[in-house]
Amino acid sequence: MLNIVSIAVRVVRRVELEPAINNPHLASSLQDFWGKRWNLMVTNILRLAVYDHVRLVIVDRIPRKWAPIPAVLATFFVSGLMHELFFYYIGRLKPSGEAMMFFLIHGVALSVEIAIKKMFNGKFLVPRIISGVSRVELEPPFDEPYLASSLQDFWGKRWNLMVTNILRPTVYDPVRSIVADRISRKWAPLPAVLATFFVSGLMHELIFNYNGRLMPNGEYILFFLIHGVALSVEIVIKKISNGKFFVPRIISCPLALAFIFFTSCWMFFPSFLRGNTEFKACSESIAFFKFIRYGQLISPTNITCPLL
Repeated sequence: MLNIVSIAVRVVRRVELEPAINNPHLASSLQDFWGKRWNLMVTNILRLAVYDHVRLVIVDRIPRKWAPIPAVLATFFVSGLMHELFFYYIGRLKPSGEAMMFFLIHGVALSVEIAIKKMFNGKFLVPRIISGVSRVELEPPFDEPYLASSLQDFWGKRWNLMVTNILRPTVYDPVRSIVADRISRKWAPLPAVLATFFVSGLMHELIFNYNGRLMPNGEYILFFLIHGVALSVEIVIKKISNGKFFVPRIISCPLALAFIFFTSCWMFFPSFLRGNTEFKACSESIAFFKFIRYGQLISPTNITCPLL
């Protein structure tokens, strides 16, 4: 939501706002998450107001190498205290200390992480295999889909990029090549788009049938076909107008997201929820952990999930 507000302000007022988050799902450590990716505005405030001051005071009493640790603990303590006050102000409930405990645990864990790195001069690998994997640049699965300006932008560049990159060479490109010999190359993308969305819908039917053990009802195929048709119409309009048909981003963004949200609530989520997927996932997880811990083979159908 903050990123959407940032985009709106940038478009309307031409003022560049600092991003609130920076791909936190790609964080490689607690230090990376809290220091460079999550709630950056608060991070910058706490760094100046708490961390730097505590570190300057402590550095005269302990070695400079270890001064960041008490500064980190103090920063997380203040953050926990502010969250307690914030939730008390919002909910008018007596502070339970849970928010404070959460941030102190993260402060301690981050301090341990810093200590390990300093003891090994930044060369500590836990283990080397994980380090080797972490040094490989992985493609992010999403690219801020809530900022999509059109269906073409959403499905082609922002949502589930791994699947997009699989469907493009396996379905879209072959269909487009075949059709290009029979119709104008200008319109060849249209049947390729429809075929791609049909295959995507079919795969979703199979996946949820496998997970939920429910008879496919065609809702997923219909959902993706509707999006395929809508995206095809979008492509046609762009091609007919030679790219001159322009809708301001501040208008096209909400329209695209509203269409996606409406069709998802209409056809995608109801079928998913009817399968009681969350209950099955919970009961199967409990059955698995009971087998690992006690060696008991229990059918998930005989387990009641305590969380639901």
